[in-house]
Amino acid sequence: MVVPTLALGALCSTLGTLALKGSARFRKPVPTAMALLCYAGSTVLLARAMTLMPVALAHAIWTRLVALALLSIDRWVFRLPLSGSRVAGFLCVLAGIAVLGVWA
Repeated sequence: MVVPTLALGALCSTLGTLALKGSARFRKPVPTAMALLCYAGSTVLLARAMTLMPVALAHAIWTRLVALALLSIDRWVFRLPLSGSRVAGFLCVLAGIAVLGVWA
């Protein structure tokens, strides 16, 4: 049950971030409301996942899923180049999750 909870929470966070991008600094009410609702849903789902597994591991996995989703969306939807620093940052997140997985 924890994997679907984390995945849905990561999806909510990703959608919230995209809505935030479209909110034009909170000037557009529909994307602003969507961002707030998605972030609230993401927080509730992450909190639920943290009751089922260690906090650090749950947050690390959630962060990895969101980072991967946003990195992919930046690359394929917004056509941003995949820079070395973005790849290095993502690899650092993956390494952190691996370390937490060993000791969690």
